[in-house]
Formats: sequence, C-alpha cells, structure tokens
Amino acid sequence: MKRLLLLLVATPVLLFIIQNFQVTELRFLMWRIALPHALLLIFVLAAGILIGWVLRALHADAKHK
Repeated sequence: MKRLLLLLVATPVLLFIIQNFQVTELRFLMWRIALPHALLLIFVLAAGILIGWVLRALHADAKHK
C-alpha cells in the first residue's frame, strides 16, 4: 500500500521535472543565475512555504502578547 502511494506521488513529480528541465535564466538586480525551470519552481515554492511559516509564527506570537 505504501509503495503504491509512493508511486502515485513520485510519478507526477518525475514527469514534472523531466518536462521542465530546460534552463531558465533568472535575473535579479545585478545577479544572474541559470538553472533548470523545475528547480526554480521548487525554490519559489520553498520560499513561499518559508515566508508563510514565518508570518504565521509572527502572527501567533503577536496574539499571545
């Protein structure tokens, strides 16, 4: 059962990575970096999760004061 669930999750992830492997150039101010599009999207997702987690922690801390 666990292997089936892992397969159901891993298959779309692998397809996503394979289909978005072309290199994308990211420019921000003076910096330029070239990386696969899938990796860029994963970094953006991780940054969004981190920002949401920090904001939620700050909001919870402000409620307790």
